[in-house]
Amino acid sequence: GSAGQLRGGKATVFEGGFRVPGIYRWPGKIPAGQVSSEPVSNMDVLPTFARLAGTNAPSDRTIDGHNIWPLLAGQAGAESPYKYFYYFSASMDGKPNIQAIREGKWKLHFKRVDDEKNQFEAVALYDLHEDVAERFDRAALNPTLVKELLKEAEKFTNDLQKNIRPLGKSE
Repeated sequence: GSAGQLRGGKATVFEGGFRVPGIYRWPGKIPAGQVSSEPVSNMDVLPTFARLAGTNAPSDRTIDGHNIWPLLAGQAGAESPYKYFYYFSASMDGKPNIQAIREGKWKLHFKRVDDEKNQFEAVALYDLHEDVAERFDRAALNPTLVKELLKEAEKFTNDLQKNIRPLGKSE
């Protein structure tokens, strides 16, 4: 149960609660010994496997995942399909409980300050390339980036609430 040098653990939005290895094996298709640090998600399995089967993921609903085959296949220059990567914690009220956003090397932790308007306030900004343990807050040094990431998180949450389906419902 140790996250090693990573801060936090399960039930947190720190890297220690989210980073897990994805291990894929397909001899002749996925290069052996390949390692990538690009952020991806288990949500990417459906669109990736659909693509490999020669079809597409369902189009009658919002699919959060992306096709990550270029990364798995080891294609030169392949990057994460995510411009922004969102970190959620459990929610008991059915609302999306987003608590952090990542863009490239930057990860912003925040808290909700207005439930009705989905407004957030920054808690800390981390440079995951220099500080994977999330120990050194860089928000004061990057106020413009903090504002941009908060705005993107608010926009994403508003869009998500428009399309959210209750758990266990297919409609």
